[in-house]
Amino acid sequence: MTSHKFLSYLVTALLFVSFNTAADILVYDNNSNNSYAQAGAASLGQPVTVANSGDFDTLLASQVWSVVLVDCPSTIPASGWTALIAYINGGGKVAMSFWDWDNDSGQGDPGLFTAFGFNTATSFSLTDGVDTLSAASTAAGSVVFAGNPGMPHSSWFNSWGDDGDVFTFTGGEPVAYLDFSPDPVSIVNANGNAISTFAVDEWSGPGAAEYWTGMAVYLLNAGTTPIPVLSRSGGLVLILLLSIFGLAVVRRF
Repeated sequence: MTSHKFLSYLVTALLFVSFNTAADILVYDNNSNNSYAQAGAASLGQPVTVANSGDFDTLLASQVWSVVLVDCPSTIPASGWTALIAYINGGGKVAMSFWDWDNDSGQGDPGLFTAFGFNTATSFSLTDGVDTLSAASTAAGSVVFAGNPGMPHSSWFNSWGDDGDVFTFTGGEPVAYLDFSPDPVSIVNANGNAISTFAVDEWSGPGAAEYWTGMAVYLLNAGTTPIPVLSRSGGLVLILLLSIFGLAVVRRF
């Protein structure tokens, strides 16, 4: 094999690796009012794909995503939550904002309890100017809300009737509390790969997009990332260095 041919093969292979290992983010957003998850994902500067009720399962299965953000204050995926539950149980990283965790409206799934690590869920509706959200004094709470300009938070829209649930849980740790309950409204599961929270779409004022960013950052740094994260610039540097090394080896032999 000539040195030029070797170099060509090496560069082609490395380009494939480097440009397909970015921190790809999948966002489910069928009909939120404020698109906070999309904004939070975009702030990370990585490729973002937005799914709706009709194509969520297909996109979820299309690759291993670095993190999946589910912004669901109303309409759920057309096929329900079976695919997402399997994805989490298989180690996929997911943050989910949802209103029917307890399934009292028939839009949840018992499998969500196990996947997200809670035992019971009790519905609530937010009252603007009254109910105050605070970060939990845990590692997860500290990371998720680090530098959040809207915390503690008590300004809420009244767009949706059911705004989420208070959780009891085993394992894992709390992420956030509302002041009316000693139990959390957001938790991370025992495996550290799934965060459950209330309908963040009800958040009024600054801090909601940052909440999503914080959840994504926590999950991206928890355990091992399924797909190695390699920046475009970092990939190009690696290509250059390995190409030079490979060419030197070929010339030597």
